[in-house]
Amino acid sequence: MMDIENEIQKLNEYHAELAAHDSTTQASMLRNGFLPDTMEALVEAGIRCIPLMESGRVEIADGAGDRLEAIIFKLKLNPDTSSVRKVLERFDALLQERKKKATSDMKYGFAVILGLTVIIGALLAYILHLFF
Repeated sequence: MMDIENEIQKLNEYHAELAAHDSTTQASMLRNGFLPDTMEALVEAGIRCIPLMESGRVEIADGAGDRLEAIIFKLKLNPDTSSVRKVLERFDALLQERKKKATSDMKYGFAVILGLTVIIGALLAYILHLFF
């Protein structure tokens, strides 16, 4: 029980330190910072990643997503119980949803760029047709 309390305290200190830095440093700290060893503290660390993933700042959201992937990896090393499975399923669903949104955003971006390229090409063809 003392290990869990110590790890939660370390996690609290880590998040207090995290909040004191700029976005770039936060992203780095999320990727390389303290990860607890006990299952309960790992779950708490994963839960604390969720608002960071939804922060709207890309570098922090990416860092939090990478951190959640590391947490999932460590959780999979724990004995398989129904509570661990539920947590893993929820965390995996969050990551899959995030990846799906990133893929959708990328497709939308490509469509916009392609559309602009076609419009510019059509304008150039029209202008060339007028002068030649």
